[in-house]
Amino acid sequence: MKNVLKKHLLLMLGLVNRLSSTKASTHILIFHDIPPIQINRLEKLIRHLNDRYDIIDPVTFTQQFQNKCFSKKKSLLFSFDDGFYSNYIVAKEILFPLGIRSIFFIPTGFIDCSNREDEINYINNNIYEEESKPDLEIDDMKPMRWEHLSELLDMGNIIGAHTINHTQLSSIKTNSLMIDEITSSGDRIEYMLGSRVDHFAFPFGDINSINANALRIASKRYSYVYSGIRGPNMLDTNNFTIRREPVNVSDDLRYNSLVASGGLSSYYWRDRIRLDEMIRQ
Repeated sequence: MKNVLKKHLLLMLGLVNRLSSTKASTHILIFHDIPPIQINRLEKLIRHLNDRYDIIDPVTFTQQFQNKCFSKKKSLLFSFDDGFYSNYIVAKEILFPLGIRSIFFIPTGFIDCSNREDEINYINNNIYEEESKPDLEIDDMKPMRWEHLSELLDMGNIIGAHTINHTQLSSIKTNSLMIDEITSSGDRIEYMLGSRVDHFAFPFGDINSINANALRIASKRYSYVYSGIRGPNMLDTNNFTIRREPVNVSDDLRYNSLVASGGLSSYYWRDRIRLDEMIRQ
């Protein structure tokens, strides 16, 4: 009951924030694994957002940074983290027919798992935090393969790096290990797909999973670095502190529409300030 009341309160306050925000911006949504039972629910959300927002592709988003010129109206960009096979299904069967292109952030160790036992261990030990571990008996909870990523590229999507082992980078004490996790994942993707990797996203993505050293290493290897901290991306946003909005597909349509509009962003202003301070260190 408390969670329901909290969500309703956020809904009301977030609506005020959304209505009071008039600046042109791009909000990037983060999706993760989409269980088969939620595919229809996700399609309904995507069609809802597609009818109401300007959904841009990753190339258009990066051109906004390069040209220092963001769209005069709010836009959305979709991103998918962790390399689940379900993301490939969503891209091929839902997004591609609608003309929507996205960014897929891939932890290469997951893609390189050689058997089902390794896949389950990777999911169990690397991707999900203890309190949010899923039912690992779900057969569809498995990684994409390199041929799926190649097909995503052919469809006009972008593949980005997401470390090797989906590691919380702020917890790494050894600089050489930090460099390997951040840079080798992009190098591996480039080698396997023959396509340059300019985009990197922090695993977990909250402010406690990022530190100045990791951000500095990532900014030397990649052109665009993404967090999981809520907020709009605007003209003054640094391309190494890009904000994104986590989405839980199981939430109701009205709530996720609010998330997409940036209605919850104002609650994370302190985290955005801390993130921006890190890039200046």
